[in-house]
Amino acid sequence: GLWLVLRHQRDSAWWRFILYGLAASIVPAALTADYFHMLRLSALPVFLLVLAVPAFAWLWDSGERRREVRLALMLLVLLTLLQGAFFQWQYHKSAGSPWRRHLFDADYPQKIFDNAVANGARPIYLADAMTTPYIQAYWYATLRGLPLSEFVRLGPEESPPARALVISTEENCSQPHVLAQVDPYRLYIAEGQPRARAPLPDSAFRADISVPGDPTTVPAGEKLQLRVRVKNAGDIAWPGCERSAGKFQIYLGSHWLNSSGELASKAEGRSPLPADLAPGQETELSFAVSAPAQPGDYVLEIDLLQENVTWFGLKGSRTYRTHVTVVVD
Repeated sequence: GLWLVLRHQRDSAWWRFILYGLAASIVPAALTADYFHMLRLSALPVFLLVLAVPAFAWLWDSGERRREVRLALMLLVLLTLLQGAFFQWQYHKSAGSPWRRHLFDADYPQKIFDNAVANGARPIYLADAMTTPYIQAYWYATLRGLPLSEFVRLGPEESPPARALVISTEENCSQPHVLAQVDPYRLYIAEGQPRARAPLPDSAFRADISVPGDPTTVPAGEKLQLRVRVKNAGDIAWPGCERSAGKFQIYLGSHWLNSSGELASKAEGRSPLPADLAPGQETELSFAVSAPAQPGDYVLEIDLLQENVTWFGLKGSRTYRTHVTVVVD
């Protein structure tokens, strides 16, 4: 079809529009490496089907070996119908699968949005400053006839008021009052007013860090999932994660070093301290770090840091280090 259009219909404004649309329909998916990129290709099949029309017409009207060509065309149509039937079978078979419901946000309207509206609290705050799921709330509000003024989108480091109702896609901070949760959405009631944050004194930068079951090998580029134990060895409580505390948030972080102790890879992990940790208290954090892309022998260093202030190790705290071999999978 594309060949026929380029050969015979180059001067047609309609077919020039189809060719432009075909090229432009690929662009949205080409701009991202997101796993969900296939949804951004939804326009592409429309243009491919339109371009198939002149090809089918050419096959049907072929003067030479008309009977053989038409038989081949009918076989092609039959195979297409079989492929379509197989797709429909797969599509309906997976209708209730958690993967598909997550992929199409199938549970969001009833379990998140309708629950939020039924709660009665207004406005409803939307905490997803670095992504775009706030559009989901605006979309369903429009469908339900609700004014968009009933929704407030929070800025990157802006906290909702105490007792406010929040729809969030952010996983950084744990919330004690979660009303409903459907990955990646959470509906929760905010706690008290955010606390003022400031740099910790030097005596607070003391931590004991351990990892049960030291990792020894990991495939290049893969995620390394760890459970890390952290103890507050300082004399002041560490404040836990809060949305507005990005400037002075406390994180568990990591570096990949070479045998000389120098930085060997830009791959690193970050995980916020979920709740306040008093002196002498210990907690266990889930921690994910990406392995370097290049195979070899590395030292994985894990440390705590206060954002925009310092790493604990630079204040004399002992970091956790272990040798890890990165291999080709």
